[in-house]
Amino acid sequence: AAADDYIKINKHLGATDQAVAADLLADGAPYVTTNHRARGIAYLACKLIWDREVWATGIPGIKVVVKGVKLYDVRTSTYAWSDNPALAAYLLLNSTQGMNVPAARIDAANFIAAANLCDELVDARSAVILGASEIGVLQAGGGYRSKVNAPSHGLRTGHQVTISGHGGTPTLDAVWSIIVDHADYFWVVANVTVPGTGGTAQAKVKRYTCNGSFTLDEKPRDIMIPVLSTMGGRLTYWGGKYRLYPAVYDTPTVTLTDSDLRGPIRGQVRASRKDLINGVRGTYVDPDKRYQATDYPIYKSATYKTQDNNEEILGDLNLPFTNDPY
Repeated sequence: AAADDYIKINKHLGATDQAVAADLLADGAPYVTTNHRARGIAYLACKLIWDREVWATGIPGIKVVVKGVKLYDVRTSTYAWSDNPALAAYLLLNSTQGMNVPAARIDAANFIAAANLCDELVDARSAVILGASEIGVLQAGGGYRSKVNAPSHGLRTGHQVTISGHGGTPTLDAVWSIIVDHADYFWVVANVTVPGTGGTAQAKVKRYTCNGSFTLDEKPRDIMIPVLSTMGGRLTYWGGKYRLYPAVYDTPTVTLTDSDLRGPIRGQVRASRKDLINGVRGTYVDPDKRYQATDYPIYKSATYKTQDNNEEILGDLNLPFTNDPY
């Protein structure tokens, strides 16, 4: 028998006019009626037929990859899906299902700036040199394309990649920007008569994205913590408004001098041992491992380690809403 003889899955995306799932209606009567439409709620209706050989290990766990709620973009005054953490924080603040903060108490200009900072493209890693096997594949219709091995260079789905110095005959454009959309490789499209040679690939990603899930029994303030972790952010309230500050260097505009002091200077000469770290380790959610918590590369500071008598002191930082190690 075919696999679909034993399992049927119907998805419902929460449309305002959706009807009850047919299988639920047929098999769930009289407990399920045409009124059980769950309008505005996304769900799966899964029907499994028992067979000892097919389900030898028991009922399988069913997992899905979903895009979440449409976020309000304060920059455009529109609703659309987005993985921008500043917009996710705005939703948690303003939504009636969140903290229910009136828009008048949220600094819109500040959140616009924060959202733009999160969307900025930054280098995911150092540029990599293209290998000899990646610099020219003859096409059936003539000309060449370059097939770049994505995993070997640490390139992932969603990365924007800039190719530089990839020559050919006739001379190609100096730079291409493409989106990696394949798990194993991507193509540099170039209709040339002689394959390109050399060149580098530079991967870029959005500075910060937010990719996580939560249950509705969690408090909005508790949900805000992992959202802020995706951007190293700080949410403040002063002057009657909420403001958001992602972890991006901000050039100082004021210089403090002795004339600004109201009293003698006091300071802590050295942090206590328990507060010292010279490296960071932790986990993120890895799409390539079915979104399981996975260790990201440990970051170590050689300078700080030297200052700590060459003793390695690692701090823990888990990132449950982050899905890219870069």
